[in-house]
Amino acid sequence: MDGQLVKVASLDKCCALHAGAVEIGAESDTFVANTVIDVFSRCGSLVNARNVFDRMVRRDVVSWNDSYALNSLVNMYAKCGSLVEARAEFEKLQRRDAVSWTTLILAYTENGRGGEALELFSRMADEGCLPDGRTYLAALVACASLLRCLERGMDVHSQSRTSGCDSVPFVANTLIDMYSKCGSLLDAKKVFDSTQARDAVAWTAMMLGYAENGEAERALHLFACMEQQGCMYNREAYTSLLRECISGRALERGARIHARLIAIEKDKDTAIGNLLVQMYAKCGDLHRARKAFYSIERRNSVSWTVMLAAYIDHGKQEQGLCLFHTMDLEGAQADMDAFTLSCVLSACSSLGAGAEGQAIHARLVACGYELDIPLQNALVTMYAKCHCLEEARRVFDNIQDKSRVSWTSIISAYVQHERGDESLKMFLAMNLDGMQPDEMTLSALCAACCQLEDRGRGLAVGRGVHTRIRVAGHDQNPVVGTALVCMYARCGCLLEAAAVFNKLTPKDVVSWNAMLTATVEAGEAEEALRLHQRMRAEGVMPDAATFAVVVAACSALKDEATSRAVHTEVAARGLDGHPVSGTALVCMYAKCGRLDDATTVFERMQRHSVLAVAAWNSILAALAKHGHGATAVEFFRVMTMAYVQPDGITITVMLHACSHSGLLATGLDYFLSMLHDFGLAPAAEHYACLIDLLGRAGVGAEAEEVIRGMPFAPDNVAWKTLLASCQTSKDAGRGSRAAMQLIRMDPLLHDSSYVLLSNILPV
Repeated sequence: MDGQLVKVASLDKCCALHAGAVEIGAESDTFVANTVIDVFSRCGSLVNARNVFDRMVRRDVVSWNDSYALNSLVNMYAKCGSLVEARAEFEKLQRRDAVSWTTLILAYTENGRGGEALELFSRMADEGCLPDGRTYLAALVACASLLRCLERGMDVHSQSRTSGCDSVPFVANTLIDMYSKCGSLLDAKKVFDSTQARDAVAWTAMMLGYAENGEAERALHLFACMEQQGCMYNREAYTSLLRECISGRALERGARIHARLIAIEKDKDTAIGNLLVQMYAKCGDLHRARKAFYSIERRNSVSWTVMLAAYIDHGKQEQGLCLFHTMDLEGAQADMDAFTLSCVLSACSSLGAGAEGQAIHARLVACGYELDIPLQNALVTMYAKCHCLEEARRVFDNIQDKSRVSWTSIISAYVQHERGDESLKMFLAMNLDGMQPDEMTLSALCAACCQLEDRGRGLAVGRGVHTRIRVAGHDQNPVVGTALVCMYARCGCLLEAAAVFNKLTPKDVVSWNAMLTATVEAGEAEEALRLHQRMRAEGVMPDAATFAVVVAACSALKDEATSRAVHTEVAARGLDGHPVSGTALVCMYAKCGRLDDATTVFERMQRHSVLAVAAWNSILAALAKHGHGATAVEFFRVMTMAYVQPDGITITVMLHACSHSGLLATGLDYFLSMLHDFGLAPAAEHYACLIDLLGRAGVGAEAEEVIRGMPFAPDNVAWKTLLASCQTSKDAGRGSRAAMQLIRMDPLLHDSSYVLLSNILPV
């Protein structure tokens, strides 16, 4: 019976076995009772353990006065985090031996109280009790946990040497670990070299000591020596080295370890394989991470989750969702845990995959995770990003114990949907709930202030938020500071934005980009270029977003020399093929009338990465602007063949291109394909472009019919477009009707309509 109990890891199973022991009368056996106490302690059940102890029929030498029962009680209290009770039981003993002292010293050490553990070690010597090997181990672990306790550790080493315990393998191994953690690799190596019978633990401790102290090459050299000594495979050694490669982003070293694992055919081990996947993913090599994943023979929940997280961290959300579906196909549903589901929800958020997100929501409810707060927070974020704000609010309202992240998620959700008033109301509710905001909450509030219809009110509320940020001491936080810069800039207060920016220390590239953007949007292009020069002088490395803003400033100034210089700098940093800076360059050259340069930049972007629709829109707009409609049509065909989904801007640009190049049939096809092929509902600007297309083609009757058949009331742009086309075709009757419609809509604002009409009517 007691053998079974020792192996129990589950409290439920332990309770069942204990009930069995009671039923057959075995609980009255002292050894069984003490074992039950120990196992309940390991399971963290203080109440059950104490109940068993209190019901013991006979507390004999073993159960009461001797250290055996004391160890059970001290362990019981220590493992449940009750050191006060453990200490009280210890102090009751009239006779304390090495086992008693060691049990309590280990209890303090394992609960993160190394200093008090060492005080007990000193008191033990003062009371004349000689430590044994386990006592020295406990004291050395305490020294290692304090990190900078080298002198005390050397003193414990000296005592262990005097008692002859330093040659005990587990003491020697702990000495190596202690010296390594205290930064004395020389002393650690001396102990290692003096150890005659080195086991795998000694080799691993020394290797890990080198790795943790930045001596990775020496760790690998020692690893080779270990294998030469006959230790061909030690999972702990490989695990330690791979973990160091992960934390240090050491791809080359990790690949060498992987090669060795392949050579000894251990790369298929589940635990090792999981670390290999994580190592390659963290080091930026997704291809090799994928290969390592598929090399694992028996994948567990960690395997799937690590690979899923790797896809998401590398921006491959669609592949992450495919992997999740593969889990279903391979029958790995049981391997899904809360972290796996949170990764999938993150992918759905990034892709705007609302249907997938709803399915995952149903899955986590079925798995019993509906009350898991981190998952509920992830659901709020997912629904908000998938344009399901009401569902996001419903999930939030059902969170029973709302955390700061919960409140920040719903506040951010309203900000994403441009509902600043609702965001501020939620913040007030958060305050009433007694929850204090953090940096992310305050940053979201800054964005909410910009969304208020009354700009003056938005600025006043924003200043109030700024005061709160200053009082809370967050004004030097780069994230919050950047949010304040954006808030003041969007409220039209560039000077206040600059004042916040200038006080930020240090300023990161995101802060600089925010200030540059604010300056350009305020129409201060020359000041933006000076700010860019200051940024470089202060040693901050620009990124693609920086150059996109700088290029926009050059476009505004139409300064060809400066534009060329900026392009040269972008190319020198290897960012001319980046979609963000490259798209800005395309727009700049198009605005300057240099279509060949715009096309060259775009083609370079195509060679470097798969382009998003925004990059395609930039080149299509450039071609349309300069009257190259046929070329724009060809580029659009290439774009759709590359599986890039057009958006509303794309169709507007293509209708404009067809209109100015006389491509009536092609333009009509684009308009009709919006809903049927691309799932885009035509908006007012698309109808205006269609009217212009028909009017320029000389079919004004059809253009007027489009206006009268629009699914919503036509605005003045539609009628003014028709009136302009009538001027070209000299269609006085239709032009008069269009002008009358404009005058009826707003007689005060359409003097230009009279001018257009006068150009149509005969003299």
